[in-house]
Amino acid sequence: MRWEALFADMEAQLAAGRLADARADVAELARAERASVPLAARVRASVGCQVRVLVAGGDTLSGELVDAAPEWLLLRTQAAGRALV
Repeated sequence: MRWEALFADMEAQLAAGRLADARADVAELARAERASVPLAARVRASVGCQVRVLVAGGDTLSGELVDAAPEWLLLRTQAAGRALV
């Protein structure tokens, strides 16, 4: 009986280790997947959402994201109507 309990415990530890390894692999793959998505694609996914952008000089623009490209953002703001960033 002692040997059976010992082997059962060892098998449980091995299974737990495999599960921990699998979880670590999944987390790493998720990080790699997120890293492969360009910033422009992430921003375009937010079209129609309210955003706040910190621009050079320290100014902040807030508004609805109307359109986006790798080099610019178009916001609909209350103050200026539309702002090209």
